[in-house]
Amino acid sequence: MIFNDKQIPATIHEAAELLAAGMTDRERKQLLAGDQTDFHFGIGSEIRDRWIHADGSRILQDLQRTYTGIHEDQVSELIINEAKAIVAGSTD
Repeated sequence: MIFNDKQIPATIHEAAELLAAGMTDRERKQLLAGDQTDFHFGIGSEIRDRWIHADGSRILQDLQRTYTGIHEDQVSELIINEAKAIVAGSTD
């Protein structure tokens, strides 16, 4: 979906692809090294700042509804893990 000329993720994989695509080299290295603090505490902000001018946590809540029974924090974790796999695959 497009909002304010920016793509809004509709799935966890799409969110992870967008997050990975927007990462700096430093962020990629941190993620691959297991330093995920920035991503755990700021994923809603990352989504908001990088993709849309809206509340990032709302997007996590929308994704949570798509994946019934998963807590919002788990959605963040799934996005981070998927982004890590994408980043790792792009460095091979």
